[in-house]
Amino acid sequence: MFSLLKVSLQEAEFLEPEEISLTGDEKSQIVIKSNIRSADVYLNGRFQGKTKLTVNGLVSGSYSLRVKKSGYQEKEFVIESKNGESHVFYVELSKVERK
Repeated sequence: MFSLLKVSLQEAEFLEPEEISLTGDEKSQIVIKSNIRSADVYLNGRFQGKTKLTVNGLVSGSYSLRVKKSGYQEKEFVIESKNGESHVFYVELSKVERK
């Protein structure tokens, strides 16, 4: 189980979901998509899997989302989940320029 994120929303970039739907469940669900296949997904610092990823059973609240893949710029956001809803988030990773 995850503990809610204890960070000020003013300290991190907030990521809006691209889609919200009702699940009819007591808990919430998030789906993480990316322009890069098989990017690593971390929620509150814990590895969850690779994109495209669905995480079920979350409680309402704020979470830290980090998406990364070797050769690409890592992205980190604060996201919100709400009980009874599924939120779809899209993260675009940019290739790291080699010098």
